[in-house]
Amino acid sequence: MKDDVGSVSGDGIPIGERIYEEEHVQLIRQIKSKNDYYSILGVEKSCSVEDIRKAYRKLSLKVHPDKNKAPGSEEAFKKVSKAFKCLSDDDSRRQYDQTGLVEEFEYNQQYNVRQRRRRTGNDFFDDDFDPNDIFRAFFGQNDVFRNAHIYRTRTNGPGGHQREDLGGIGPNLMLLLQLVPFLIIILLAYLPVSEPEYSLQKNYSYEFKKTTEKHGVEFFVKSTEFDENYPLGSSARNDIENNVIKDFEHMLGRYCHMEMQRRQWNRHFPTPHCDRLETFMA
Repeated sequence: MKDDVGSVSGDGIPIGERIYEEEHVQLIRQIKSKNDYYSILGVEKSCSVEDIRKAYRKLSLKVHPDKNKAPGSEEAFKKVSKAFKCLSDDDSRRQYDQTGLVEEFEYNQQYNVRQRRRRTGNDFFDDDFDPNDIFRAFFGQNDVFRNAHIYRTRTNGPGGHQREDLGGIGPNLMLLLQLVPFLIIILLAYLPVSEPEYSLQKNYSYEFKKTTEKHGVEFFVKSTEFDENYPLGSSARNDIENNVIKDFEHMLGRYCHMEMQRRQWNRHFPTPHCDRLETFMA
């Protein structure tokens, strides 16, 4: 970690007032060295809009000046935002793909942006854009980082730099806590989810009955090809049947616990699941 005081980076940017990791510096150099928007976001030209959104979500959090204190973070953050602004819009992305040049896109975009703004009344895609507007529109109106102040480097002539205090804009803690469940839901939505191979109960997805070799526990599968995919005697089939037996035993245990609780109020209350569990474990 670097915490240089009174020094100046190779780009002429003062770094004395910032603390940052070497990986932050490398990431910023990597982004600043690229001009192609797809390369900046680290995606293929044939990628989907969702891939672009995922790439922006990942990169913007890494290079946002509130988190990445390395010199050049604001420039890198702006490049990432401009790349996302272009590629996330169908019209601007199509135009950019046709020209293949960043400069051509920047020059031609001004007219199209103004036309779009007249139709929608939205300044979101203004050429003189603030990358934080895109960031807030993507993640919400409040900043996701709990920084008390934001500082922006301002140049005052050759070799003259000073830090401008933009004031305290830390998000309200309670509002941030309210957003946490929604962020978790969004993250879970992108996690791969696979359905189990079996169910102890028959339903519309699991219709075909099978029986374990040990204990004769019934379970249900989704396809008639189950025996082909998991032949009897194979290690994969044995693993599934062992899991079926464990799940069945746990289910009996849960129902038995409920029966014993009810029996405290009525000593004549039947306990069929407890009886089944006793014989099952014998």
